[in-house]
Amino acid sequence: MDFYLFENLYLGTASKKYVKHAVNELKNIDKNLKVVDYFPDGIFSFETSATRQDFLDRLKSAPPVFLRHINPIDGMVYFDDALNSAKTVVECLPIIVSHPLGGRNVAVQARRAPGDYEESLYTYKSLIDPFLTKELGAKPVVKKPDMIISLYIADSTKIKPESGIPGNGNTAKMQEQAWNGVALVGVSTPSHNICEWSGGAVRFAKGDDQASRAEFKLLEAMTLFGIECREGQKALDLGSSPGGWTKVLAEKGFYVTSVDKAPLNPDVMKMKGVNFVKKDAQFFRCDKDVYDLLTCDINRDPIQTARTLVNMAPCLKKGSPLILTIKFPGDDPIKTIEKTRSTIESSYEVKIIRQLFHNRDEVTLYAVRK
Repeated sequence: MDFYLFENLYLGTASKKYVKHAVNELKNIDKNLKVVDYFPDGIFSFETSATRQDFLDRLKSAPPVFLRHINPIDGMVYFDDALNSAKTVVECLPIIVSHPLGGRNVAVQARRAPGDYEESLYTYKSLIDPFLTKELGAKPVVKKPDMIISLYIADSTKIKPESGIPGNGNTAKMQEQAWNGVALVGVSTPSHNICEWSGGAVRFAKGDDQASRAEFKLLEAMTLFGIECREGQKALDLGSSPGGWTKVLAEKGFYVTSVDKAPLNPDVMKMKGVNFVKKDAQFFRCDKDVYDLLTCDINRDPIQTARTLVNMAPCLKKGSPLILTIKFPGDDPIKTIEKTRSTIESSYEVKIIRQLFHNRDEVTLYAVRK
């Protein structure tokens, strides 16, 4: 068993298609940052030149759009026995985990690269959870953790052991023995990970009555951005067909004005509180200060959509939220985001723009009316 400790090494996660944009965001806050390894599914390891606290402070001051999740790599554990890899990780944890975890809610989040493995991810969690309770006095949880132990299992990595500190003082075996995999282990707070969900993958159960896959985009946005709902509030959903977002809003107790020139799903049309207006969103008009929430997932040129939303701003109560999907019509998403944001900011205060787990060639903007 060999393992190594690190101070400035991290694992990042983004959409596969937009990994280069996530890396560029990181290099904008640390010009000397180096990508060490690219794994499948938009996952990559990188090393910073800044101290951990300095790097995290910079990341907080310049929130990324395309980087969905990061976690530190505090330790790298090599497996000499694939059948006991989970046990090996547990044996190394007392040294890797330098944070006091006694009395704290701790989640174990395990992922792995594609491949054939002798042990399941559940095996890791089933061994680590009892260790947390018995040895560290922590309380294993799944949701709302105080701290997160992140694991990433892979067949191999380009991370060089010599760039870390030997956890057991043994380096000779690294040249002599073929290893059967590696675990990258890190301990952090949810806020330092950008998203408290494992790898930034915010998942929801698919219902039999799902109107469209777009439902998950709105659910994720409302979850991550902390948008509160109160029974009887009014929402305006522009470009609503086939009705996924309208359905989510109605289920949360909103009275929804659903606007689109295309038809709405018949089942959504029948839902309590739904008022469908068959009209192009850009021509819809209403009284001032009527709505508590404005949502828009319309598939149209994003700048034109932004102008429509600026025109609609008086319909929204001051301080109330806007959730907008910014579609990418071409090959320059950064330019699209900047132009859309610039237009929106004439009437709204933009809080965050993020490529969510359920976004494809698009990002989600959250703002409030000025």
